[in-house]
Amino acid sequence: MSGIDSDTSSCSDSECYSYSSSTNTSCYRLDVKLESYRNILSSPQANIIKLRDEAWNGIPFHHRTPVWQALCGYLSSNSKRRRSNLQRKRRAYYEFAFRTFDDSNDKDHVLLRQIQMDIPRATPWIPQVFSQDHRVKNCLERLLYTWAVRHPASSYVQGMNDLAILLLAVFIQDRVNQDHLEDSYDFEEENLTLDLEEADSEELNQQHLEMGLDLMSDEDFHAIEADTYWCFTNILSTIQDHYTPDQPGIQEMVHKLELIMEKVNPKLCHHLKSNGVVFLHFAFRWMNCLLVREMPLHLIIRIWDTYLSEIDTGGFHDFHVNVCAALLNKISEKIFAAPDFEGIMCLLQNLPTQDWVVDDIEMLLSQAYVYRNIVHVDMEAKRLSFRTSFSESLESKNKNEAKLSSMIRKSSFFSSVFVGDSNMW
Repeated sequence: MSGIDSDTSSCSDSECYSYSSSTNTSCYRLDVKLESYRNILSSPQANIIKLRDEAWNGIPFHHRTPVWQALCGYLSSNSKRRRSNLQRKRRAYYEFAFRTFDDSNDKDHVLLRQIQMDIPRATPWIPQVFSQDHRVKNCLERLLYTWAVRHPASSYVQGMNDLAILLLAVFIQDRVNQDHLEDSYDFEEENLTLDLEEADSEELNQQHLEMGLDLMSDEDFHAIEADTYWCFTNILSTIQDHYTPDQPGIQEMVHKLELIMEKVNPKLCHHLKSNGVVFLHFAFRWMNCLLVREMPLHLIIRIWDTYLSEIDTGGFHDFHVNVCAALLNKISEKIFAAPDFEGIMCLLQNLPTQDWVVDDIEMLLSQAYVYRNIVHVDMEAKRLSFRTSFSESLESKNKNEAKLSSMIRKSSFFSSVFVGDSNMW
């Protein structure tokens, strides 16, 4: 009997049926999910609320680019206006990018040099082919420089490069996987076959991407650059105070993370403090780069699916903090096992995520959702307590003022009587 036969015979009928049944169920769920996205995106007026609900649980990679762009508010929900709006926005980007970067003899060379230094320092999970392709490098330089010039209040801040290259990588992946580049946004003709985790790991194959980049026309690459710029701009508009002087938004997020951890895992907080670990020491980068440097690319992409589904309700700010809290809790045993300050910091700056899979991220997001509700209930209780206390204080103040007013009136009365009597004398 061959090895294949023996392997098959070792599997009982019930086990084989169970495996076949779970596989069929999984495929059915995927088909339902893909059909749902297809219906939303191909409708004359895409239902963005329903799209957000679907995206919270992950986006199949075939649909990720249009869904991300729609959730960012870049891709029109009206199917008739979609193509013309894209063409208009892409043209607008290249007009001011050309004036600001390509045709300018008055560049800010200090700013440009900083961007050029930071681009190679981007997240280690980005495929190596991106750092070797000159068009990718030129695209990021132009995109980040143009954004900085057009947003002088914050200008360029280190960490923005990680966010831009993530968007660029996702959009390039999508374009490489399109058989007909001109039909990238024709949602009714896509071939939908791969699931989320399989697609993300397979399509990051170096040779596949390198070949796709070599074959990609400059026109298509320029379109991707413009799309990246506008989505990057719309995302940063929701977290603008992350990058203004002193970065108050990030300071607030780190403080909120500490408050959440004190509530959900006070023992861990005590352990960190007793070893001299301050949250700002490790969490600043988590907030500044939105965990892009902390996880493999396909995992961070899955997290961003959820962040973008909540972009209008603090996905990249409030919910991100809860994800960081869930992450800390997930690795808490490893933190307790670290011997000292150096061991803890080494762990927190090099998170053990290289072997994680999408299921780990699903659990992380679910836990973050629970934390958000806990914090929300706690904040509402504190707010109610404050309002009650304030009302009682105000009522007490009003009573005291009424007593004081009464006393003043009585005092005035007796004073006038006394003065009247003295005049009589």
